[in-house]
Amino acid sequence: MSERKEHTKLGLWARIFREKRKVTRIAHFTNVSALACSFMPDGKAVAIGCKDGQVRLLDLEQRSNLKIIDIGLEFNVVFGKKEYREIAEIAISRDGRRMAVRRKSSRSVGVWDLDTGKNVFSKDLSTCNDPLHGFTQAIALSSDGGRLASACSTGNYHVRSRHPNNYLLDIETGQEMLFGGHQLSVVEHPLDNRINDIDFSPDGRFLISVADDGRAIVWALDPSSYPQRLVEYKSIILWRVCFSHSGKTFAAGGFSLREWPSETAPSIKPSIVGYDEKFKAIVAEHGEVDFLAFNRDDSKLLVSVSAKAPVFHRVWLWSEGSPAECVEHDFGKVLAVSPDASMIASMLDDTLVIWDLAQVVQ
Repeated sequence: MSERKEHTKLGLWARIFREKRKVTRIAHFTNVSALACSFMPDGKAVAIGCKDGQVRLLDLEQRSNLKIIDIGLEFNVVFGKKEYREIAEIAISRDGRRMAVRRKSSRSVGVWDLDTGKNVFSKDLSTCNDPLHGFTQAIALSSDGGRLASACSTGNYHVRSRHPNNYLLDIETGQEMLFGGHQLSVVEHPLDNRINDIDFSPDGRFLISVADDGRAIVWALDPSSYPQRLVEYKSIILWRVCFSHSGKTFAAGGFSLREWPSETAPSIKPSIVGYDEKFKAIVAEHGEVDFLAFNRDDSKLLVSVSAKAPVFHRVWLWSEGSPAECVEHDFGKVLAVSPDASMIASMLDDTLVIWDLAQVVQ
């Protein structure tokens, strides 16, 4: 082998070795049945939703069960048999005081106090008994845990559910907040335009939503205001959204309907949009974006994209002015990314593994 080829080979192995060293295992929990997961804001624990309908808080420092929160039984009848409704999403307020939970194929939402484990708010958002009416698609808690946003699917035309029923609820009063007399819905073709994800700005002044029609809409949280359309991508279904830590930038992720190779980096495009204040929007296109998170100083964006087996997810890191770079590691099935993008929770067989990405995103 020539000296040049030998140097190239050594350089390649050195690069791969360096990349793999950047990702380390913080903790793992065996024999768990985690279906949904969310990190505590301080990064010291994770909340996991289990098949038995309970939420467990796992201490990452002690590698132990910190607390079990009983969120109540809710059954789904399938073929005459009762089964637990799976926990589909867990949202934790930025101050770490409260947790919201939604179940798969359900219209009920609830909020729990994480210190006491007690339920502080529950609401059934169903407006009819027909199972085709729809279900809760996404939830978000404000920074102080005082407001719960819930986006619901459009349901079915034949049960008179032509418009998505989306809500902003005051936890203390249990009352719904409206925008200029309108619900949290502004769509021209409601049966096609399901809201897929929502997020509050850190200061609680704005709420952002993304939908099937490729639009991101900002909502100023003032009952007298009217929502303003921010971003529109006709060919892209927007699937995920998150605000940056400063609240001046938001990232939206989606996918196109055409086939997308898992090895290809997502196309990430920044643009400036405005509503009273100027926001910077970053949109990750192509592939199915499952998770988005900014690092601590908002200089980098972590994008987790679903891929085909044997690699279930691929994780990409983007910084302005540079193409997205793949974080080379076999994470398995990613369940959550920490709010500062420094950790990933994933399932490898029956083991929940917490990965440290601090060296990658710093």
